[in-house]
Amino acid sequence: MSTIWVFKKGQRIDSAFTGTLGAVNFDGINSVGADFLTAHESWRGNGSKSFRTPGRYRLGSAEASLEFNPEPASSPAWPGIFTLEMKSNNAKDLVDLHMLIRAGKITPFVSYAEEQQKGTIRQYGDIWRELKLLFRATINNWIAKLQTS
Repeated sequence: MSTIWVFKKGQRIDSAFTGTLGAVNFDGINSVGADFLTAHESWRGNGSKSFRTPGRYRLGSAEASLEFNPEPASSPAWPGIFTLEMKSNNAKDLVDLHMLIRAGKITPFVSYAEEQQKGTIRQYGDIWRELKLLFRATINNWIAKLQTS
């Protein structure tokens, strides 16, 4: 399990008293008056039952980023490594979000598993310019009709 790191005024405080995400010392964390907490964890995926969608997760004040790094020479039973980075202002939110991600009971608000959108910035810029021209022409037509009425 991951160690919880406590930060106050931008400085990391010794985490020996905080426990892990599986056994949190809430009293120790609360006694410090932390500005925020972080946690990092990695685990080896072991097939489809343990697969979690890579992406950005959120619960209360906690946010997490889950990455999946496939191992090219791996067997289907051990497809790769998951890396979870978490940050929160509240230890309970951090622990609850960790539990929901590991249990597969929450979906990301931004998925890294989605297919890349087609098109380039230049193409979107061209579309935007055409829309502006169309909008101006439409407005000018309305103004002309109002003036002739």
